[in-house]
Amino acid sequence: MVSYKRFLQGKYDEFFGAWFMETVSKGRLFELLQASENDKGKCSFFFGYPMVLPSERTEGHQGFLTIEKINGKFKITSIWSVP
Repeated sequence: MVSYKRFLQGKYDEFFGAWFMETVSKGRLFELLQASENDKGKCSFFFGYPMVLPSERTEGHQGFLTIEKINGKFKITSIWSVP
């Protein structure tokens, strides 16, 4: 788990890097978001982002975030990754 303070210190620039800003600035934010619904009917969004780009040496590494609206504010509720 990454704390908010650690996210701001070490992951903010990585997460909101060029790939993210380029996608959003082109109006393609909803290409990133996937909607899901839990068994209680609560809606959330999740999206993936490249942590390590594919290369000749690696297939890459992708991270995912789940965002839910809690008490009127959108909050990150889970983070996971896949190789």
